Amino acid sequence: MADRTPSPRKLATREATRRAVLDLLREGDYNHLTYDRIAAASGVAKTTLYRHWPTKAELVFDLVLHDRDLPSLAAAADVDGDVAALADRLVAFVGDPLARPVFPGVLADVAADPRLLARFFDTFVLGAQPELAPIFERIAKARGVSSAPSTVDLQAILVGSTFAWMHLGGLEPADAHPRLVQLINTLFPAAPTPPPPDPPSSKE
Repeated sequence: MADRTPSPRKLATREATRRAVLDLLREGDYNHLTYDRIAAASGVAKTTLYRHWPTKAELVFDLVLHDRDLPSLAAAADVDGDVAALADRLVAFVGDPLARPVFPGVLADVAADPRLLARFFDTFVLGAQPELAPIFERIAKARGVSSAPSTVDLQAILVGSTFAWMHLGGLEPADAHPRLVQLINTLFPAAPTPPPPDPPSSKE
């Protein structure tokens, strides 16, 4: 099987570009970013930038939104722990200080270009399935849910709701988190507790 480990040169290009993008975002917003500015700040040629990231939206999503230390989705001690961990991940993914200023611009660019939308879906939405599917499956199994929405639909519901609450509704992470827990619990409702059996009838 071919070795998929990135070469040292590719890793150096990626890190230099990421540092330059983060520095530029401290000076301005998403619209402030251009390939000319990124190339000048990173020392990476524009042709190389375009080869790795054909659009600014893909570059920013990959290096700023995707390439971060996000809360773990490893199995928790119980289902409530898994639900809380999933809410932690969503809040951090959409609303942390790195993500919040650039998320609207990235999504606007993606929505405006059908070819970019298709690449974005294949690379980032489907690419997240191996990490997200297991936690969805654990929660569904623990709750006895056999007909939960698909992983893609769950991503759309949860990421979309988080974005709406934080970017359109202005909620802070501490306020968005309990709403997400409630939403996840609604999507994966616990099976009702069966009523206790009737006591045996006593014979006169």
